[in-house]
Amino acid sequence: MVKRQLFLMFIVLITGTLLLIVSPTKIEANNSSDDLVKSNRDFYYFDTYLTFKIWDDKSVPEDVWSDIESIIIDIEDTFSRSESSSELYLLNQKAGIEPVVVSEDLFNVIREAIEYAKMTDGMFEPTIGPLIETWGSYEEPSVPTEAQLQTIKPLIDYRLIEMDEETNEVYLPKEGMIIDLGAIAKGFAADKLTEYLKSKGYEHGIINLGGNLLLLGDRYKANYTGSDEWIIGLKNPEYDMWLNPEASSSYADVYVSDKTIVSSGTYERCWKDWGGSCLTDPDTGNVYHHILNPYTGFPVDNEVELVSIITDNSMAADGLSTSVLALGLRDGLELVESLDDVEAAFVTYDNEVYVSSGMIDKYKLDITNNDFKLYDKDGNVIDNDNDDNGEIENPDEQEEKSDEESYNFTIITSILVGVIAAGSVGFIVVKRKG
Repeated sequence: MVKRQLFLMFIVLITGTLLLIVSPTKIEANNSSDDLVKSNRDFYYFDTYLTFKIWDDKSVPEDVWSDIESIIIDIEDTFSRSESSSELYLLNQKAGIEPVVVSEDLFNVIREAIEYAKMTDGMFEPTIGPLIETWGSYEEPSVPTEAQLQTIKPLIDYRLIEMDEETNEVYLPKEGMIIDLGAIAKGFAADKLTEYLKSKGYEHGIINLGGNLLLLGDRYKANYTGSDEWIIGLKNPEYDMWLNPEASSSYADVYVSDKTIVSSGTYERCWKDWGGSCLTDPDTGNVYHHILNPYTGFPVDNEVELVSIITDNSMAADGLSTSVLALGLRDGLELVESLDDVEAAFVTYDNEVYVSSGMIDKYKLDITNNDFKLYDKDGNVIDNDNDDNGEIENPDEQEEKSDEESYNFTIITSILVGVIAAGSVGFIVVKRKG
């Protein structure tokens, strides 16, 4: 396969934060003579930016970057829904015909997707492929008719998937069924790539797969003063560098180490008309965004615009971010609260931020944008004024503090459809409490 690498030109915002990828505002502090070597490599696959930044005592050798790219290529070759040579595509082609023996990776990820479907009563739906194809491409969509929706409705039901644990066979019993793993795929990819880097002895770094962020270890303490955690800016859904450049690029900071952060938002992608504008519902005026409700056949319609999940496993975060957004604020928060070691921040269209019970204590979530108001899971207002404790309060102060003692990163979220990594990792790492 032709090698595809894209070395990106960074676009600097007025706050000093970088767009499109996660990137530090400062490379090294002045409190140590032992300078870390920062290695980075940027790829462009699956229509999104894949960015790797690693800090170590020496540069990352070329053979490691080659291995990383090989894993990424295997991701596409195995799990793309649209590539005719991929394993998932071939499985879908056998729907209604015969069972297919699949790889351990594909089998496990389908099984994982089914678990999230069960958690959400089907709002997370791995067999949503027929609905996605009925809508068509984002650039040339076709809003489905009621007759079309009724035709494909019998094909969209995760409970129909038959799986044989002994033979690794998967069977889609109805012709026309299509599994789509785009809502869980990047997370698995991030986990696999992190597993590889750790096997090579790397302890400090950042993997950003189109907005799925995995933080390897903590900031290298020998070279940086201040907090040991990475300081991550959660993206302001109102920010657009072209349409709304005056808005702050982030609405809050969180402090994390050796965790993953995955966000899903309705603002990220939409079905567009011939002029490039987002299509809207003729009755409500709501934008036809990309997160579809498998029961109605139309985009999810609730009060939530953006959800960010923080947990240990990127695949879990990927599946949950989409799931809880689709469930809505009340049911989504209830699901998060029922899970161990999972925290979430929900942003509504009214710029209200609702957080799970451990988000502030564990990750010091700090509202940095005065347009946003913070609430706990029960709807009580939280006083998030950090003037007295010295924490970063707004993007301008954050820039000044970054120059002195810390890193700041911003998540720019996007959706990657039909992507996943090769290899095996642990599954169902998110467990219900009790």
